[in-house]
Amino acid sequence: MFESSLLAIYRRKHLMRTALAAPRPTEHLTRSHAAEVASDRREGQLTLTRRGRFILIGLPTLMVGLCVVALLMLFLSAGTASASPQSAGQGTQTVIVGSGETLWDIAAEVDPAADTRDIISQIDDMNDLSSGHVTPGQRLIVPVISGR
Repeated sequence: MFESSLLAIYRRKHLMRTALAAPRPTEHLTRSHAAEVASDRREGQLTLTRRGRFILIGLPTLMVGLCVVALLMLFLSAGTASASPQSAGQGTQTVIVGSGETLWDIAAEVDPAADTRDIISQIDDMNDLSSGHVTPGQRLIVPVISGR
């Protein structure tokens, strides 16, 4: 009885070894399929993965889409100019800055009765001045007071 159980164990091990060593039909098909695919592939042909296709096609498409949306938002935004109550009914004129003149002098000439700081602010807004300094020969757009 002891001998027959050892013989059965030996047979099982031997069968398992031969079964593992024998090629499986699926492995054989897989190897032949891989060889077939490799033979069909030409030299220098590029094969893209999902990530590669996304980077090559998806990102540029996404960037173009974002640019289109940004341009649409820029052109369709409600960027209308509105006249302030102070400038309603006022025209403009061009003044050339003289030698030694300042914004204060120009604003005082435009409307001596009004607050000079308000006139300077209007001149600054009309001319998009980054600082309060003006140079001789510079052309400035100034408000014309209609009450005079």
